[in-house]
Amino acid sequence: MRKHLLFLLLTAACNTRSGGSGQLAPEAFGEAVRIDSTAVVIDVRRPEEYEQGHLHGARLIDWSQAQRFDSAVSRLPRSATYYIYCQRGGRSARAAALMRRKGLTVVEMEGGSEAWCRARLPLEKGVR
Repeated sequence: MRKHLLFLLLTAACNTRSGGSGQLAPEAFGEAVRIDSTAVVIDVRRPEEYEQGHLHGARLIDWSQAQRFDSAVSRLPRSATYYIYCQRGGRSARAAALMRRKGLTVVEMEGGSEAWCRARLPLEKGVR
Protein backbone atom coordinates (compact mmCIF):
# COMPACT_ATOMS: atom_id res chain seq x y z
CA MET A 1 0.00 0.00 0.00
CA ARG A 2 2.79 2.41 0.92
CA LYS A 3 4.65 1.84 -2.38
CA HIS A 4 1.37 2.32 -4.28
CA LEU A 5 0.73 5.62 -2.47
CA LEU A 6 4.29 6.76 -3.20
CA PHE A 7 3.90 5.87 -6.89
CA LEU A 8 0.66 7.85 -7.11
CA LEU A 9 2.19 10.84 -5.31
CA LEU A 10 5.28 10.90 -7.51
CA THR A 11 3.33 10.38 -10.74
CA ALA A 12 0.80 13.09 -9.99
CA ALA A 13 3.33 15.62 -8.74
CA CYS A 14 5.86 15.03 -11.52
CA ASN A 15 3.25 15.14 -14.27
CA THR A 16 1.19 18.09 -13.10
CA ARG A 17 3.73 20.36 -11.41
CA SER A 18 6.66 20.12 -13.76
CA GLY A 19 5.75 18.44 -17.01
CA GLY A 20 7.13 15.02 -16.06
CA SER A 21 10.67 16.25 -15.39
CA GLY A 22 11.18 14.30 -12.15
CA GLN A 23 10.75 17.36 -9.93
CA LEU A 24 8.50 17.71 -6.92
CA ALA A 25 7.36 20.88 -5.18
CA PRO A 26 8.88 21.16 -1.68
CA GLU A 27 5.82 19.90 0.19
CA ALA A 28 5.44 16.85 -2.09
CA PHE A 29 9.21 16.26 -1.97
CA GLY A 30 9.12 16.18 1.85
CA GLU A 31 6.11 13.84 1.86
CA ALA A 32 7.72 11.50 -0.68
CA VAL A 33 10.90 11.31 1.41
CA ARG A 34 8.80 10.59 4.49
CA ILE A 35 6.90 7.66 2.98
CA ASP A 36 9.61 6.17 0.75
CA SER A 37 11.48 3.51 2.72
CA THR A 38 14.32 3.63 0.16
CA ALA A 39 14.74 7.43 0.29
CA VAL A 40 18.19 8.97 0.52
CA VAL A 41 18.28 12.78 0.60
CA ILE A 42 21.29 14.38 -1.06
CA ASP A 43 22.28 18.03 -0.84
CA VAL A 44 24.58 18.92 -3.75
CA ARG A 45 25.56 22.39 -2.51
CA ARG A 46 28.91 23.45 -1.05
CA PRO A 47 29.74 22.59 2.58
CA GLU A 48 29.26 26.17 3.79
CA GLU A 49 25.78 26.28 2.22
CA TYR A 50 24.91 22.94 3.80
CA GLU A 51 26.03 24.16 7.24
CA GLN A 52 23.75 27.21 6.99
CA GLY A 53 20.71 24.95 6.68
CA HIS A 54 19.86 21.58 5.16
CA LEU A 55 17.00 19.11 5.12
CA HIS A 56 16.82 16.62 7.98
CA GLY A 57 19.08 13.65 7.30
CA ALA A 58 20.50 15.08 4.08
CA ARG A 59 23.83 13.73 2.94
CA LEU A 60 26.22 16.28 1.46
CA ILE A 61 27.79 15.41 -1.90
CA ASP A 62 29.28 18.65 -3.24
CA TRP A 63 28.56 19.03 -6.97
CA SER A 64 31.39 21.59 -7.37
CA GLN A 65 33.96 18.86 -6.62
CA ALA A 66 33.40 17.00 -9.91
CA GLN A 67 35.73 14.02 -9.37
CA ARG A 68 34.61 13.49 -5.78
CA PHE A 69 30.96 13.81 -6.81
CA ASP A 70 31.34 11.28 -9.61
CA SER A 71 33.22 8.89 -7.34
CA ALA A 72 30.63 9.18 -4.54
CA VAL A 73 27.73 8.67 -6.96
CA SER A 74 29.42 5.63 -8.50
CA ARG A 75 29.38 3.95 -5.07
CA LEU A 76 25.66 4.58 -4.39
CA PRO A 77 23.42 1.51 -4.39
CA ARG A 78 20.86 1.30 -7.19
CA SER A 79 18.21 0.03 -4.77
CA ALA A 80 17.57 3.49 -3.25
CA THR A 81 15.64 6.46 -4.54
CA TYR A 82 17.73 9.63 -4.36
CA TYR A 83 15.97 12.88 -3.50
CA ILE A 84 18.30 15.73 -4.39
CA TYR A 85 18.32 19.47 -4.07
CA CYS A 86 20.56 22.53 -4.22
CA GLN A 87 19.88 26.22 -3.62
CA ARG A 88 17.58 26.95 -6.60
CA GLY A 89 17.59 23.84 -8.79
CA GLY A 90 20.37 24.35 -11.33
CA ARG A 91 23.11 22.24 -9.76
CA SER A 92 20.71 19.52 -8.72
CA ALA A 93 19.33 19.30 -12.29
CA ARG A 94 22.82 18.69 -13.65
CA ALA A 95 23.62 16.27 -10.83
CA ALA A 96 20.35 14.40 -11.39
CA ALA A 97 21.10 14.00 -15.10
CA LEU A 98 24.50 12.47 -14.30
CA MET A 99 23.01 10.19 -11.65
CA ARG A 100 20.29 8.99 -14.02
CA ARG A 101 22.92 8.20 -16.66
CA LYS A 102 24.53 5.96 -14.04
CA GLY A 103 21.24 4.10 -13.61
CA LEU A 104 20.04 5.68 -10.37
CA THR A 105 16.47 6.70 -9.58
CA VAL A 106 16.46 10.42 -8.82
CA VAL A 107 13.78 12.90 -7.76
CA GLU A 108 14.61 16.61 -7.71
CA MET A 109 13.13 19.33 -5.50
CA GLU A 110 11.59 22.07 -7.59
CA GLY A 111 13.09 25.43 -6.63
CA GLY A 112 15.67 23.97 -4.24
CA SER A 113 16.22 25.00 -0.65
CA GLU A 114 15.02 28.52 -1.39
CA ALA A 115 11.57 27.15 -2.31
CA TRP A 116 11.71 24.89 0.77
CA CYS A 117 12.28 27.96 2.96
CA ARG A 118 9.53 29.96 1.20
CA ALA A 119 7.18 27.08 2.04
CA ARG A 120 8.26 27.52 5.69
CA LEU A 121 9.50 23.97 5.99
CA PRO A 122 12.16 23.13 8.60
CA LEU A 123 15.92 23.10 8.06
CA GLU A 124 18.68 21.81 10.29
CA LYS A 125 21.87 23.79 10.79
CA GLY A 126 25.41 22.67 11.42
CA VAL A 127 27.97 20.27 10.09
CA ARG A 128 27.31 16.87 8.59
